[in-house]
Amino acid sequence: GYPGNLAWEKDLKMMGLPKLPLLIPSPPSGANPNTLTEAQSLVSYSKKERFEKIVIIAQPLHTLRSFLCTLTARKEIYRDLGIYVQVGEPLPWDEKVVHSQGIVKGSRIDLLKRELERINDPVNQGVLVPWEEGLEYLERRDNC
Repeated sequence: GYPGNLAWEKDLKMMGLPKLPLLIPSPPSGANPNTLTEAQSLVSYSKKERFEKIVIIAQPLHTLRSFLCTLTARKEIYRDLGIYVQVGEPLPWDEKVVHSQGIVKGSRIDLLKRELERINDPVNQGVLVPWEEGLEYLERRDNC
């Protein structure tokens, strides 16, 4: 889908930004690497560093799950953290790509369908906050 962290660092350098550490959340050793464990790592790090707000940048098909996973981690770990999401640049929906630690392959539209299924299962199991809770958070956060 996207070029990865090394490419982002190169682009930032070309824009004249000082070398900043890109936060690459990684789950604790032995934990299954997935969006939720990465979000938990990110929120834990944010709490440790006393960040007040974070911005998650995700490709369009992964935005909702990234947001809900981070919101779930916020609820468990650091309720004072403000979460913002920036959708990455749109790319062709029919293009074949790899996703999910390089395991899942298909067109972006097919991957979007799988994303919606991957959101429903953990929501139904009570592992992930439902999208309605995400909307309520946004309304409170922005005082809508």
